[in-house]
Amino acid sequence: MAEVSRSRSMAGLSSFLLVAVGALMTASAQEGQDCSCLVLVEDAAGQATLYEKSTTVLGSLCTDADYDFCADLCKNEMNQFNHTLDSKVAPFNTTVGQTLCERAKRKVTDGTLKLGVSVCHQDVREAGVENKQKLCCDEEARYVDC
Repeated sequence: MAEVSRSRSMAGLSSFLLVAVGALMTASAQEGQDCSCLVLVEDAAGQATLYEKSTTVLGSLCTDADYDFCADLCKNEMNQFNHTLDSKVAPFNTTVGQTLCERAKRKVTDGTLKLGVSVCHQDVREAGVENKQKLCCDEEARYVDC
């Protein structure tokens, strides 16, 4: 099994997303061996990345097998991905949906939230995990019910 090193901490938002979207495994990035887990939103306006966390997988050769390993790792680490978007998270007293809308910085209509995976800075592939609840944000990037 690949060995994973510790990550640089991200202030504020990282703490929130750790609870809201799930605890991603952490590692300090080494060039070319990254496993990146992404939260994506897709709607009629296109697809956008709302959150990305990269980790280092030591010994990665950037193959399909490494992609599969990374996808499994992301799925396991993001096991809270399917939480409801109107759940409030302490200490920020804001909803998961509001935080994601602030990250989107645009109007989102019936947005599908997906988990994406990238290995070694290659193209992002969807990991086959979607949140059952749609994301909707108004023109001011405020979370609203769909």
